[in-house]
Amino acid sequence: MKKYKQIIYDQNISQRPAFFLIIIILISFFTFISVLNNSFIEFMDDGVQVINNADITHLSFFSIKKIFTSYYAGMYQPFTTLTYLSDYLIYGLSPKGFHFTNLFFHLITVLVLYIFLSKIFKESLLVFFLSLIFAVHPTCVESVAWISARSNILYSIFYLSGLISYYNYIHKKEKTKYYYLTLVLFTLSCLSKSAAITFPFVLIVFDIFYSQFTFKKIIKKLPFFIISLIFGLITIESRTKAFQFTDLSVYYNTLEQILLILYSVFMYVKIFLFPYINS
Repeated sequence: MKKYKQIIYDQNISQRPAFFLIIIILISFFTFISVLNNSFIEFMDDGVQVINNADITHLSFFSIKKIFTSYYAGMYQPFTTLTYLSDYLIYGLSPKGFHFTNLFFHLITVLVLYIFLSKIFKESLLVFFLSLIFAVHPTCVESVAWISARSNILYSIFYLSGLISYYNYIHKKEKTKYYYLTLVLFTLSCLSKSAAITFPFVLIVFDIFYSQFTFKKIIKKLPFFIISLIFGLITIESRTKAFQFTDLSVYYNTLEQILLILYSVFMYVKIFLFPYINS
């Protein structure tokens, strides 16, 4: 009987991660389900990216080419725009359909994050609480509830998937396929939002913690840094053309610029711990 109870206990342990994940997905879904009642916010990029964007109203070689060679709202995020095209073909200009896609992608992000954290931490409860915090944290509301912020969700999915792939590259024998998979996922992340250009630096952190950091490993990062540089330059150009790129040195001296950066970092920490808006 004691042996039988031990077997049952072991089975429960093995099934616990899946149970935790289901709970997180359900909580996240019901937390954000009200976004389905939201409308477009035309004066905040939804007009440019969706409502008045003729490039997402039909699927053709020329429309896809236009999407990959154009900036929208001062941003280069063609993969995100392709999802708007997909939504339009399915739902037309129904905001409920677009918001459903945002919510669906958010749940995918939670799933990928849970898998990633499960590789980093072996304690199921820790993974559960960390994933839950992300899943329902107020700072995620904008990305889920605002259609034009979908790029935040999409680039996170590919970013985290890329980190999972690189983790497998470090720890598993068939390294080559994981290396190229990581490169592809990183590129897709950049095509979703330029914030993904930080990815190569995170890979270096992985090398330091999980394997021996060598010159050969730096060389293998060159394709990642080249892609990062390309998308960084594209972002500067897109922001400049949209008059959204400001040379801070015109308005602030070096010390003031450093303080502005430190203030931004502090505000992220503050908002994470105390997510409220000052009246």
